[in-house]
Amino acid sequence: MHHLIGWQKDADVEAILQPLISRGAGGGVVQLGGDYFRLFQMISTGSPKGEWYDRLPIWSAIMSTARHALQTHDRLAKMHIIFMFHQTSQAAVKSIMGALKLLTPDALDGLAQSLSKNLHVEQVVLLSCESAADKTAPQPVPPAMVRWVNQARDMRNACFEAFTIRHINGGIQFTPVVATFSTGDIETGGVVLNPWSAKFISLRGHFDANGDWDYDLDANGNPDKTQTDSGGTLFADTVQGGTSQTSFNTGQVIPPLLPVIPPP
Repeated sequence: MHHLIGWQKDADVEAILQPLISRGAGGGVVQLGGDYFRLFQMISTGSPKGEWYDRLPIWSAIMSTARHALQTHDRLAKMHIIFMFHQTSQAAVKSIMGALKLLTPDALDGLAQSLSKNLHVEQVVLLSCESAADKTAPQPVPPAMVRWVNQARDMRNACFEAFTIRHINGGIQFTPVVATFSTGDIETGGVVLNPWSAKFISLRGHFDANGDWDYDLDANGNPDKTQTDSGGTLFADTVQGGTSQTSFNTGQVIPPLLPVIPPP
């Protein structure tokens, strides 16, 4: 299995991914045990209009990892993709969405056809706070939450479109399962961005009148970044409309989303 992990630059996330970074996964595909790993760091750049991430390197990392998978396996290459990002970073979300649109409708289909091998992206994990917001928001959706609900639904659908890949001989399609997360409270809910030890948390924050999210302030007037353990639900959706739900109690760790990295 080829595992591609795209992550938004963050010191805490970097420390968590260090076992892969130190083994060279940030520079290309590396084999560790029986699996292959590739890291891709999304780095923001300044622009006159604010924070910005380039979609092209994300697209390139997906395509190059898929090519490596196809060249490594005889008939069927399998991939697992994780995006680790902050929902409140519109720049990161837009860059991921832009890369997925570049894959639509048939970039990966064409790559598989060119190498005469099949490619199946088995699962895409949107490891981000309240990435299943559309499934748990109150109805009708309060105006401040509309943007986040739409964003959750649109990202899932974009994954379905980008990673549905035709069999090289026609007749069937390989489709992904898309995994998303929610505590049930999309205003304060969160998830620890750790693919080996994710768990649900509650944050001290709020939506303002414009629908922007920000931290509450502590007694000194500084952002209160306190995290409290919470329960939540992992949703697994298919292109065909099927869904499964796995509930986790407060403080319960979600089973690893990546294989354990063998020691050097």
